[in-house]
Formats: sequence, structure tokens, C-alpha cells
Amino acid sequence: MSKLLRLAAVVLCVGVLALSVVYFDPACPLTFPARWDPNRRDSLAEQLARNEQLKQLHEASFRRLDAKWQIAKEVIARRRSLAEAIELFRDLDLQWPDIRTGFKKPEDLWMSEDEWDGRSVIEQVRQVLADRPAEAAAVASRLEKELQKLLAERKKCRVEPADPRNGRSR
Repeated sequence: MSKLLRLAAVVLCVGVLALSVVYFDPACPLTFPARWDPNRRDSLAEQLARNEQLKQLHEASFRRLDAKWQIAKEVIARRRSLAEAIELFRDLDLQWPDIRTGFKKPEDLWMSEDEWDGRSVIEQVRQVLADRPAEAAAVASRLEKELQKLLAERKKCRVEPADPRNGRSR
């Protein structure tokens, strides 16, 4: 009988050991929630990787904002035209993922991309000159006139569709 008890004890121990290995295995799908489970908690490595990614995104955001601030200062000092600033702002925006979901787009406000981007530059200039309202108003007025001229020129440059009756532009 003692041999049977020893055998039962060994089998029981091996069974408990096998169950504990399965239960405590991090890769075991039975014990850990699925990736899409809202109650799932990330591992420490995943949290650290996500924190590093957010830190890099934060730093890139400040670099972009600083670059736009410098461009606005150059526009204020007349070292750069509004058209040049618009192109530089567009380049900066293309390098950056658009994470603004609640904000409007130019077509929502019946604006062209050129007008939208021009107004973005003018707003940045106003922010740079926030502590000098008189200068901000004067520069914004100058840039508004420059924007209207730029929009008129770009509207003229667009090729009108050909008239199908005679093949000429209207």
C-alpha cells in the first residue's frame, strides 16, 4: 500500500506542478486577457515602450511649435514673405501626423487650403506678438492684405476649363 501512496503523491505533485506552469505562464491565453480586452493591463515593458514613444512625440511637437514660432518671427521682421511661410508651415505639417480629430478642416469653413494655411501663419504671428497688441494689429493687417493678394494671384493662375463648343478657355 505504501508504494501506491507514494505513486499517488508523485502523480499529484507532478499534476500540481504542471497546472502551476500553465497557470503562471505569461503566454498562456487562458490566464491573460486578449490584446483587445479593455480591462487588460500592459506589461511593464509595454508601458515603458509607450512612455518612450509619448516622450518622443512630445519633444517632436515642441520642435515643430518652435520652428513655426521662428518662421513667424521672420515674417514679422520681413525676412520671409507670407507665401514662403505658408510653404514652410505646410512642410512642417506634412512631417507631423494629424492627430486633431475634433478640429475643422478648410472645406468645413468654405476656405481653400491656401487661405487656411495663410490664416494659420497670421494666427501664429498674433501669438508671437501677444504682448504687443498695437504691433500685432499692424502686422496682421499687412499680412491680411498680402494674403488677399496671394489668393487673388493663385486664383488667376488656375487654368479655366476649356469650353467644349470651341475648345477655348472661357
